Amino acid sequence: MPSPFDKLYPDRDHISRHGTPNARFYFLRYGLAATFTPLPGEDPARFRELIEDFIRYWRPMGALEEAVVELCAESFWRIGRVRALEDQCLASGDDARLARVLRYRNAIERTFFRAVRQLQSLRRDNQLAEHRWQMEEAALAQAELKRKRDSYFPQDLDPDTQMPPFVVSAQHPERGPVSTSPGSDPTKSRKR
Repeated sequence: MPSPFDKLYPDRDHISRHGTPNARFYFLRYGLAATFTPLPGEDPARFRELIEDFIRYWRPMGALEEAVVELCAESFWRIGRVRALEDQCLASGDDARLARVLRYRNAIERTFFRAVRQLQSLRRDNQLAEHRWQMEEAALAQAELKRKRDSYFPQDLDPDTQMPPFVVSAQHPERGPVSTSPGSDPTKSRKR
């Protein structure tokens, strides 16, 4: 009877003579520092292509989004593994093992969909932050324009003319000094 791993691992160089996995491949699946890598017999180029497809689709912005996108791709890859094991369990009629495989599949699918929801949440947060940043930039630009306008035009405007008060002094060649201020007639000169 063929082993359930035959479909996933045709080369079987990682299986001992007793049919159990070698301890040297333990680090591939377990351990806090373990990174996800395709198992022996799986195509690493296909796995890398899958990650690139996910990155192309999601277009992550920043390290956090990139890590979540890679988690999505890894979970998707694991779902494919579990489907192959599920088919083998159905073919062999091993109901106990099938129940365990289905539990693994449910856990992996939860991880996948949790990562997708996390990505969507990060996108919403980034869009809100971007919108808030644009609003703050617009408010700062408006405040800067107001400050510049106020430096050119003082606040104490004449209520009648809406013009700033000013006094112009000039020297008329025949009549002498001429002064103009709000409320006075500039055509009349002051006599001495």
